[in-house]
Amino acid sequence: ESLQIQLVKLGDTFVLDDVPAYIAEPGITYQVQIQNIGWQDVKRSGGIAGTQGKALRIEALKINIGNNGEDQSNAVQYASQVQNIGWQAPVSNGQISGTVGQSLRLEALKINLTGRISQYFDINYASQVQNIGWQAPVSNGQISGTVGMSLRVEAVKLSLSPK
Repeated sequence: ESLQIQLVKLGDTFVLDDVPAYIAEPGITYQVQIQNIGWQDVKRSGGIAGTQGKALRIEALKINIGNNGEDQSNAVQYASQVQNIGWQAPVSNGQISGTVGQSLRLEALKINLTGRISQYFDINYASQVQNIGWQAPVSNGQISGTVGMSLRVEAVKLSLSPK
């Protein structure tokens, strides 16, 4: 299924790197809870979660990463800045970030990959923000959304890319 070739000097020993010869891109799924709507259907890499042109806030977010294989240390970790609360503690692997039933807007988010997967993939994400529109994508723990401006995040999209 795979082949790894390494050139070595005559007389030296062949050393198999710790880097896997083949790594499948893990799947990423995410879901948001939206004002007056509730939980939206699960979206996959590159899909838009949330609403556009409806002036509705995202209130909560769940993210999952798949294809962990045997390495259970692989995870996606994320944190939200929430209206009247500020930055929440990071959560991971399908846990809820944000609030449910409190009518509070999600204003910004940060997302990271953890474990071995973070050596091979970047997580990229962008937010559509009230009065701003789509922001440029950011990656690996950078802030998407706004801080200190009291603006709601209305939609998000996430994807993975090889390093």
